Amino acid sequence: MSPSNISAVRSYGGSYIGRRRNNEDSLGKREPGDLEVRRRRGCLYVVCDGMGGHSAGEIASRLAVETILKEYYAAPGEPAESLVASIQLANSRIFQEAGEDLDRAGMGCTVIACVILEDRALIAHVGDSRAYLFRDGELKLLTRDHLHITEDLGLDQEVAKRHRLRHMLSRALGKGPEVQVDCETRPWAPGDRFLLCSDGLSNALSEAEFGTGLSEPGPREAVVWLLRQAEENQADDNSSGIVVAISAAPPQTDEPEPSRDREGADPPGRLSRWLRGFGRRRE
Repeated sequence: MSPSNISAVRSYGGSYIGRRRNNEDSLGKREPGDLEVRRRRGCLYVVCDGMGGHSAGEIASRLAVETILKEYYAAPGEPAESLVASIQLANSRIFQEAGEDLDRAGMGCTVIACVILEDRALIAHVGDSRAYLFRDGELKLLTRDHLHITEDLGLDQEVAKRHRLRHMLSRALGKGPEVQVDCETRPWAPGDRFLLCSDGLSNALSEAEFGTGLSEPGPREAVVWLLRQAEENQADDNSSGIVVAISAAPPQTDEPEPSRDREGADPPGRLSRWLRGFGRRRE
């Protein structure tokens, strides 16, 4: 992949609060403006789904996103090793904070993270937040939910969908002092789209609806379509997602990629009162 093609990645993320009083999902990204950093470390995207009383879930998910975005680029190891290490450090920090404040006792979160490198993608996750690949009109689930009934009780995924304990996680950040992180490498091809999402979004939409949304012209349009569909389907839970689109060459657009690093999420814009997103926008 030539240096010019390293920039051929577009992304957008957003969140719909659903019927909840507050949004415990957090999402963020870092797309280095320094092409050498981008060549060596890639672009990083993270979605976390918080859990815990009061506002603890929101605190846990935000802490996880901030830690992973910072520590991945600071770590000295290979990208896969650094990604896992940054997630494990986020786990340690959440567990420590939960133990120091009674109001935050039991807080935790799931995580799905994706690094887009020159010739491959790294997918790492803990919990039931998911990654999908949309290629040539076909949707493929890339992750396996870490559920008590599948990992601990040995039930298959189809049975798990209908089980009364289907939302009980076997793994989550903050659940203990250490956590096992699943991380795998996936080759990407020009035209691929990756979707990272919380379980609120994956539970609210069908595979056909995901396919329709991911067929939209760009990442922003795709995210808007998916979140509006979640609203139309009366999603109960917070629903969040990031769409990352990989082009064969730098996209021709009237919205130029900033030369500085892009990190974190933009504040709510004009698009809608319920859409919190980041990425290039027309204002």
